[in-house]
Amino acid sequence: MSPRTRFRVYVLIGSKSDEKYLKESKLIQYLRQEGIEVIGKAISAHRNLFELIAFVRNNAVEGTVFICGAGWAAALPGTVKAILLGTEGVGAVPVLGVALPSEEYPHASDAKVSIERLPPGVPVEYMGIGPEGFDAAGKRAAELINQHNHAVFADISAELAEKLSKKPPEDLDFDDLAYAA
Repeated sequence: MSPRTRFRVYVLIGSKSDEKYLKESKLIQYLRQEGIEVIGKAISAHRNLFELIAFVRNNAVEGTVFICGAGWAAALPGTVKAILLGTEGVGAVPVLGVALPSEEYPHASDAKVSIERLPPGVPVEYMGIGPEGFDAAGKRAAELINQHNHAVFADISAELAEKLSKKPPEDLDFDDLAYAA
């Protein structure tokens, strides 16, 4: 399958210590197999807020999905979604949340509740705990990207159908058609 460089998944974790859960999952291999570009970054919503704001705003475009893995208070998924909602034109970019275990909370109960109980109007999909949560998030991200890809294709197809209905095929002007990148 050819890479769809237009479609990208950002995998954010709250700290480098969370990386072990990502490495235990098949998320990165799965998305790459699907031809989706994956970019990872360890960044804390608490310790690096301004860096996080800049990163999300600079990288959020249509066709992007953010997967955020976080433990303890699990502020990362909700913070990323809040940044997107406050940035014109990218509020609909999906955020998938993965709860990560910690020594104090090995079942990630605190992180799970933090992600599931975000306030109304801050939609983050809770995907699960640890490596299995990352695996589920990878599959959901691919679904979201494929849905978006089909919608873009449908828009282009509808535009072409409209142009063809207005002009006989022999007079078709190929210069004014929109092409997908």
